[in-house]
Amino acid sequence: MLPNCTFFKLEQPSFLQARNAGRFTTIVRCCPLCGCGRVQTSPLRLRLSRLPGRAEIAQSWGGEIIISTRLVRLLIDFGITGFGLGPVQRSKKGLEEPFSFTQTNSGRQLLKFAEEHQIKYPSPEFYVWVNGLQRRYLLNSAVREHEAIKLPKRRSAGGTSSEWYQLFIVSNPVELGPQARVGNGPFDNDVDGRQRCPLGLRDHVLGLNLLSQASILSSQWDGSDFVRSLGLVGVRRGLLMPRPLIFISPRLRQLFVQNLIKGWTSEVADLC
Repeated sequence: MLPNCTFFKLEQPSFLQARNAGRFTTIVRCCPLCGCGRVQTSPLRLRLSRLPGRAEIAQSWGGEIIISTRLVRLLIDFGITGFGLGPVQRSKKGLEEPFSFTQTNSGRQLLKFAEEHQIKYPSPEFYVWVNGLQRRYLLNSAVREHEAIKLPKRRSAGGTSSEWYQLFIVSNPVELGPQARVGNGPFDNDVDGRQRCPLGLRDHVLGLNLLSQASILSSQWDGSDFVRSLGLVGVRRGLLMPRPLIFISPRLRQLFVQNLIKGWTSEVADLC
């Protein structure tokens, strides 16, 4: 039996190509040395046809994570916390326009209800809210109405996917514990700091790889089921971008296991 203080580092072995990913701002907030701080400014565009096998969670080379609609609704139904959602658009060019809630009667009803609940559209909070049990009927109606208007025979050619959402971790980021070891390889701790951000800031790139069991500071954990590290690991090179480490709670891991979610693995991490 694992202790209650145990967390799990989430791994997504399924990679997909994101050559036409969402646009990111590269000024003001983005570090010119390590790439930290970029901000996504448009919906994510991916080649979903290259998604490996039956995976329900996958990650692009740039670090963007997508999850299936089935997993989204499991997360909501079980009250999982610490995440937000965004739309995913197919990168293949087609005649169909991206889905918009403003173009259908059901979609406009959802936007009205969201305004009454003071939920901003579009936002990660909105896409979680709209997939809630009480609003799924209207959401499904909006999708059906959109398909009837926008070339129903060519739904797969382009536009917004109704089967996938981008996953955002919206809980407070946490620092790695002092036991965590970051470096280039098992025998290379990068003592010269060539793969670390020269600015040395806690929320910038810490190194190329995590070499030891991960640990996170319990004093910074806000109790959410999804958690991300404050510092980043990786390198800025081509499609590759440094990314935070993602952690999940024991009950979230149990949800994945019990519902046979495909496309992930985990490693034990500690709260310290």
